Amino acid sequence: MKTTAIDVSNKKFSRSFRGYRPSEVDDLMRDVASELETAARERARLEDQIDKMHGEVARYKEMEDTLNNAILLAQRSADEVRAAAHRDADTIVREAEQHAREITERAVRENQELMHETRRLSERRAAFVDSLRSAARDLGDWIQGRRWQEVIEIESVRPEGQRPEAADDSDEQPAAHEAAG
Repeated sequence: MKTTAIDVSNKKFSRSFRGYRPSEVDDLMRDVASELETAARERARLEDQIDKMHGEVARYKEMEDTLNNAILLAQRSADEVRAAAHRDADTIVREAEQHAREITERAVRENQELMHETRRLSERRAAFVDSLRSAARDLGDWIQGRRWQEVIEIESVRPEGQRPEAADDSDEQPAAHEAAG
């Protein structure tokens, strides 16, 4: 059974012969009661403090749980962001590689077309140069034939025995003379 300060204060001892002095016993009882009362108050204060600390511990545990959840959520979010960034990067790289392949293929096709066009134009140029040479040769032959024709016509119009006048081109005189003869 628990003894309280009130129990000690209200305790009465029976008197006997040769017992303790009542005043000393009463003084001791008052001191013990006072000490018990002080101890009871201190105990109540400490219990209140313990209750408060239990409340704070519970609050801190709740905060710890909240922080742990926040950390886990942040970690998951970071993992998701990292995974999304990797997916996006992979997509961008694949698209860039595909675009590079398309550009390369288009460049190769254009290069082949340009090479074909260059060969075609080179062949056309060669054919055109050949045509020009042939036309120039034909024109030269025509001009030369025409001059001979003119010389022949002039010779046939001139009276016989008359000597032809000096022609502008000294190379053609002997040839004209031979043609006439």
